[in-house]
Amino acid sequence: MEAAQYGVEGSSAFLECQARSPQASIKWILQKDNSERKKELRSEGRLLKTEQGLLIRSLQLSDSGVYHCTATENNFKHTVMRVRLQVLSAEAVTAALLHPEAPAAQSSHPAGPPGAYDELVQLLSQPEMGLINQYCQGYWRPNAHSDAKDLQDQKRARNRRNHPPTAQT
Repeated sequence: MEAAQYGVEGSSAFLECQARSPQASIKWILQKDNSERKKELRSEGRLLKTEQGLLIRSLQLSDSGVYHCTATENNFKHTVMRVRLQVLSAEAVTAALLHPEAPAAQSSHPAGPPGAYDELVQLLSQPEMGLINQYCQGYWRPNAHSDAKDLQDQKRARNRRNHPPTAQT
């Protein structure tokens, strides 16, 4: 299975990978774009291997590539997951967010890999991004859930059960 993940230069990225067996040992191997060479990654500097995956701090454009997560147990080795990480330059992301209508101006700027700006604009313009943004804002706002529930309760039709008794003749 290969997943695509995007990161922004200077931020952090977490590549998730968990073996089915807790006894399996996990290794991360990086294959740079346009290269057959693979390099085993170790927890050092900006890289931190955890039980849940790999944390890369202060992303650099050179971190782009295919990350292979392999599990080994009883001399049996298999690839659990491959993640294609594309690191976008901070300048390209800022330009895309501030001026989404001007891709021609950005394409002359060699800040990121070819097509990175177009990929970012396409990613940000998908309808799911609005829902993701809405979810994230609600998640980080402490009382967002209770505010939404109160608003929903206000819109509900009221069912009054305590009607005054009617006189029957």
